[in-house]
Amino acid sequence: MAVPEVMTTQVEPLHYAIDKIVSADTGLAAYHCISREEVLGLSIPPSKWLVVDDKALFMIYRNKRILPLGDPELIARALRNDQFRAEIADRFTYVTRMDEGYTLGVDWYNVLNSRPVDRMVLSAGDFIPTIYSQDSMEIVPLLPEHKPDIERVLTDYPNNAFRDHRLKSGLYRGLVIDGELASLAGIHGVSLTNKVAVIGDVVTKKGMRGKGYGPICISAVADELFKLGINLIAVNIFSDNSASISSHRKVGFRQHCQLLEIDCEKRSPRKPNQ
Repeated sequence: MAVPEVMTTQVEPLHYAIDKIVSADTGLAAYHCISREEVLGLSIPPSKWLVVDDKALFMIYRNKRILPLGDPELIARALRNDQFRAEIADRFTYVTRMDEGYTLGVDWYNVLNSRPVDRMVLSAGDFIPTIYSQDSMEIVPLLPEHKPDIERVLTDYPNNAFRDHRLKSGLYRGLVIDGELASLAGIHGVSLTNKVAVIGDVVTKKGMRGKGYGPICISAVADELFKLGINLIAVNIFSDNSASISSHRKVGFRQHCQLLEIDCEKRSPRKPNQ
């Protein structure tokens, strides 16, 4: 079997191959889509792209997080390719679609930990707007000057993925109750080319959870994204986070697929008879 050709692209080369692969399933490729386009003040995160025979690709985010996409057989072969292995860190997180069986292979990698993740999506046709009815409640745009208020809500979420530069997008929304920020939702990125967005930073202040505030904020952000012409909104939620999954379902999100986040490390390949 021929060794797959692994090619690296940072900006311009091989865009045609990337376009073809990501457009086959934008729900699965949502993070790939938003990582290629600077819009609404959102910067492209540092990433490296490896394209395999124009039919599969890997996006390597910050040299520590690997997102494969495309032909499963080519992906499995590339994972064993010395050229590919030279491009990745010794330890990394590998995010794969669970039902397609992209295997790392015990001869090449040690699996340290794994976590199932639900990839959920929302289309405009499935959107269920959720509104608030109390006079003491108000949905407000969250801008850079609201960072201190947001950080107070995030105090109980030490491992959150919030990045304050995303506030420049104007797409964060907060639910204020009696003058206090109770809940918020935002985005991880937007692709106007692929008409895909990824929602994130959905949090509710401790002591105010379980009251339906999350869906109100999610709905407010989704409404703004659909006004921009976005066709599909995606989100990643750990599969054991039933409360967050329920909040997103109330707005119309459905499960697109299940992913597996695998923390692993490279190892020296065994010889055939070893």
